[in-house]
Amino acid sequence: MPATKRLVKYAALGAIVFFTLNSLLQLDSDESYYLQQQQQHDNNPMSTSTSDGYELHKESLHQQSTEEVVTIEQTPPEETSEQLFTLRILNRSDRERRMDDSNLQDIHKHDQQLISSGGGINEPFYVCNRPANLGTKSRYATCPGSTNSNQLIFLDGTETYGRTGNNLIEFLHALQYSRDNDIQLGVKYGSWAMRLLVRMWLAVKDDQSQWEAEFERALCIKIIHSKQELKQWNDVIQIDTKELLRYKSNQSFEEYASFQQHALRTLFQNYNTGEGKTLAGFSTRSMCEGIYALFGNDCSSAIYSVIHLRQLEKVGYLILGAVAKHTGCDPRAAIEMRPEQY
Repeated sequence: MPATKRLVKYAALGAIVFFTLNSLLQLDSDESYYLQQQQQHDNNPMSTSTSDGYELHKESLHQQSTEEVVTIEQTPPEETSEQLFTLRILNRSDRERRMDDSNLQDIHKHDQQLISSGGGINEPFYVCNRPANLGTKSRYATCPGSTNSNQLIFLDGTETYGRTGNNLIEFLHALQYSRDNDIQLGVKYGSWAMRLLVRMWLAVKDDQSQWEAEFERALCIKIIHSKQELKQWNDVIQIDTKELLRYKSNQSFEEYASFQQHALRTLFQNYNTGEGKTLAGFSTRSMCEGIYALFGNDCSSAIYSVIHLRQLEKVGYLILGAVAKHTGCDPRAAIEMRPEQY
């Protein structure tokens, strides 16, 4: 199957989350207020030596040191706005798209070779009673942190860059940075990352200690409740969410995509079904509510398309107008979706 068709298939499967995303996010403002009363965002300097015996510093992924393991994508000087940055991403050339498709085909072949050689287990799993094919199982059995055991990447605070889509990319990039540099990833309980995850995956269970153990084991992270726990590590690294969004791994495209598939597979193996709570104690919703309501007993075989309609607040028309100028597309239709425009 051509890579483009596979991508469409996987995107349609993954997009079921958006059927209920708006309902899930209705709780966000209440939960944000509740959690922000529990936690005050720290404005730490770039490097702070604490009396507790560890060094806490913020790391910029755009400052490359001589010992830096990763390769950082420098933003060209002319791309001073997010609109231009987004435009560059949207306007990939046909050649770049063909290269991406070719790389994805190579990933599929690589996975099939692993399966045939016994190096991977193609164990199927289901999301909302629909089969999902996201890579192979047990390729990343070892968690990061064995080499740099005195370092910790620490996700803290409630302030983020962007909304849910950006935040998910930021978390996935934090996982990637952790694996690229073999550094343990730590997440503060109640932080933006945990709030993001438990609304859709890995809802809090009645047995708190067992739930935390499962959460840590599934994602290879450490849940941090207090700064006293940070004394286990000599060097605690904090990375701004905007930096995480733009992080670029030095791994090959095939290896990068393979690990991201692994992370997504892990999340969707633990999607919320309506049981459990958020961190603030609200009941979670089932990720499958939308598809079940629409298709009922036919949800496992129904073929459908998903349109994620967003205006991107005030900048939506500006970004679309810039795209239209280069492509000749209608400058408003993709946002408004009016019937007479099609």
